[in-house]
Amino acid sequence: MVVLLVLQGCSSKTYQFIPARCVDQPGVEQKIGGPLSLCSFPPKYQTPDAEDIQAVIKHIQGLNLN
Repeated sequence: MVVLLVLQGCSSKTYQFIPARCVDQPGVEQKIGGPLSLCSFPPKYQTPDAEDIQAVIKHIQGLNLN
């Protein structure tokens, strides 16, 4: 009974699905040890430029994941 009262008092959140456009980055797998997909989101679906992609690759390479 207490559980039902608690659930009644909780507000729910509504989420909207936002479709993304994802592109696999070929040739990156050898550099970082796995695949890399970059996704862009509406409204403009802006994709990162080559400089930003290289910065992400460099950052991933610098992580100590062992």
